Amino acid sequence: MISTSKWACLLLIMMGSTVLLSGCRQAEQQALYQYSDFLADAFNVPKADREITDFPSKRHLTLASPDRQLTLLESLILKQCDLLYAASDKNQILNKHQGGGDRFLFQVNLIKQLTHCLNTVDTLSPKERAFLSELKIEKQQKRPLYFWQLLFSDNMGYGFFFGHSQLFPLQGHQFSQASLATLKYLNQVKLSQPPSSEAHSAAQLNLHLEVMSRSRYLPSLLMTSEHAIKALDFATDLLVSQGKEIPCHSRRHPMSFNKLKAIFSHRYVALMQPYIATLNSELHQVMPLLAPLFEPIPEAIEAPTRQAIPQILNTQHRLTQASRRHQQQWQQLFTRCQ
Repeated sequence: MISTSKWACLLLIMMGSTVLLSGCRQAEQQALYQYSDFLADAFNVPKADREITDFPSKRHLTLASPDRQLTLLESLILKQCDLLYAASDKNQILNKHQGGGDRFLFQVNLIKQLTHCLNTVDTLSPKERAFLSELKIEKQQKRPLYFWQLLFSDNMGYGFFFGHSQLFPLQGHQFSQASLATLKYLNQVKLSQPPSSEAHSAAQLNLHLEVMSRSRYLPSLLMTSEHAIKALDFATDLLVSQGKEIPCHSRRHPMSFNKLKAIFSHRYVALMQPYIATLNSELHQVMPLLAPLFEPIPEAIEAPTRQAIPQILNTQHRLTQASRRHQQQWQQLFTRCQ
């Protein structure tokens, strides 16, 4: 586990790297789109539209508070367990000024305290014990909702997953390992395996989210993969629609097989394919850690967003399928012309 101080140092380093990360990535743009642009020119058609579907907005991922307001009588029952503070209006400050980690661990700790009270306090009446048992069960059932709020209730968590980003670095992301460590940590937290100290875990949790939000690793990887899928599908569709018109042995025709083969060799094999391999390698590590964090999707999330999330979690498969489909088209063209 990375210590809080080391995460804080990493955050300072990343804040100083913002200018470097925010510049235009010309090499990455060439690796993604130069191949499809050259094919479009050869076939004399408009170049590919570079717009991709936006990620779900923070507003569409944010849930209303899942908790109801306790009655005065219920609050007095909590007092017998030294939990009256949990129902106090003053505690609303926690929701306004603390990080997502503090709010989530507050709920986790409340469940533990309710359990302890039920097991140790003998003076509870049957009615009081029934209320506390029901409240504990209610909190346990809502734990996935509290975790969802941890991920998306503030800009820190949302920025880690879907914040605006630049294209994924051609030579790999310098915060790849730190980001994978955060995904593993969040999975442990979701499975009720945070560090033993509540204060320490809250600090760790908030720092993990903040550092990764600033790194833009995950949104960069997902966004760039979407661009790669779009560029590949565009190129494949060109080969499918124009394939029968490609002259195999002409030297002067603008879309002759030899000219297209040169584009394929110099722009796809030399530039785009290695970039896609980098993306696919990163996705291979990320997706098994990312998918469990989104499951189950809360019922309150609107249908368009519920449909978009599985599409995002299927990014690696869609990228692999787009690559395979494109290579199959070239295999058919090679078979016909050689």
